[in-house]
Formats: sequence, C-alpha cells, structure tokens
Amino acid sequence: MESNGLPLKIHVSTCTKEVLDTFKTFQLELRGEVEMKGKGKMTTYWLLGEQERDSGSTGPVTPTAPSTEVRKETKI
Repeated sequence: MESNGLPLKIHVSTCTKEVLDTFKTFQLELRGEVEMKGKGKMTTYWLLGEQERDSGSTGPVTPTAPSTEVRKETKI
C-alpha cells in the first residue's frame, strides 16, 4: 500500500477500516479502488484522524496491555 499512498497520508485497507469502525472515533474517507501489487484492485481509505468519544458512549474500548505485575510467593 505504501507505493500507492501519498506523502503524510495514512492509507488503509477495507479490513483495517472495519476494525477502526468498531471504535466509532476514527474519521475515514473513501479513496476508491487502487491496483495493489500482487492483490489486484482493492477498495482503500484515507485515515483522516480521530475525534474524542462521548463519555456516554457504549461502544468498544481500547484493549489494555496485560498486567506485568510480579507476584512474590510466600512460604509458610
């Protein structure tokens, strides 16, 4: 996709757009069909940015990283 992009623009596939849509905060613009090396024509989008979520929103939340807390075993 990099060879079909433009400077300072984020070019995403339909699959990536579908994932971003689940967050309901990303703004995307249809770019249209683009010939991709080894894949043929694909519908692609420009990622324009992100808007803040409403505090009352009930959509998916950003996953958090697993805890890295170290637990000590106590010997009895």
